[in-house]
Amino acid sequence: APTWHAGGSKASSADTIAPLNPAPEGQERLELARAYLDLGDVDTARSLLQEVADSGDAAARGEAARLLRELV
Repeated sequence: APTWHAGGSKASSADTIAPLNPAPEGQERLELARAYLDLGDVDTARSLLQEVADSGDAAARGEAARLLRELV
């Protein structure tokens, strides 16, 4: 019988391994914002871009600012 649902309290090693190459802060939100723009949801994209512009890494902030200017 499968044991994955047995309810044991031990975390698997996959649960505790950190990602090898974490994305720079804000890059995932930028990609998500681009996806919303592709879908035509400008309001959600603008909200995500504003988040990145306020708190992402330097490269992400610059890209978010550029995209926000293009939305105006």
